[in-house]
Order: sequence, then structure tokens, then C-alpha cells
Amino acid sequence: MKYIKIKTPQIRMTFALMTLVLISGCKSGLSMDNSAKENEQASLLKLMDEIVVLSKKVNCEDAKEWKFMPIGAKACGGPAGYISYSIKIDTDDFIKKVGVYTVESENFNKKWGIISDCMAVNPPKEIKCENGKPIFVY
Repeated sequence: MKYIKIKTPQIRMTFALMTLVLISGCKSGLSMDNSAKENEQASLLKLMDEIVVLSKKVNCEDAKEWKFMPIGAKACGGPAGYISYSIKIDTDDFIKKVGVYTVESENFNKKWGIISDCMAVNPPKEIKCENGKPIFVY
């Protein structure tokens, strides 16, 4: 195996600087990826917070006025869970936000190679009201 012997100080300095630039470029690329992933994750969490606020906007007094729908996406397919909502809220807006969240979750999982358990999340059979809150019955 041959080694390159760098003879002049200028060439050594140039080689050292080039190596440093390459290494720092790689590190900044990784941090940019992590930063992008963290930004996307923060955006998803913000949207989920908006959805939860809408979901909790109305007290649960009559279970007949409540529905549920799948939300989010598991990495190997299917919903991440279910969320309840009152028919007294702006259901079009709520359903749209949940749809956007679900699609964005699926895209996030694919883009970043997210893994999860592949157990199916069973939908609730019904909703009942307890202490003003909707409770899933399985």
C-alpha cells in the first residue's frame, strides 16, 4: 500500500483545508436534514394541537352528537388512532384538518424512513359521555 507524502507546507495546508471543508460540509448536511425533520415534526405537532383544540371545543352531553374518525398514519399502513368530534363544530374544517394531518403523517413516515409497530388500531364501537368528555367504548 502506498501513502502519499505531501512535501511542501502550502500543499499540506491546502490539503488540510480541503479536508476540513469536506468534513464540515458533511456535518452541515446532516444538521440540515435533522433541522428539516424537526421542522416537519413541529409542523405536524402544531396541526395535531389545532385538531385536538377543535375536538375539545364542545362538552360531551349527548353521545349521539359525537362521531369519530381515523387520524394519522402508521408507518406500515393504517391509522395511528381515532379522534372524536362533536357535530356542533365546523365539521368540514375539522375533517379537512384531520385529512391533511393524516396525509402529512404518511409523507413524513415515508420521507424519513419512520418505523412503527404494525398492529392494527381497532376503531371504537361507540362513544359515551363521561364528565363532559367523549370516551371511546371498544
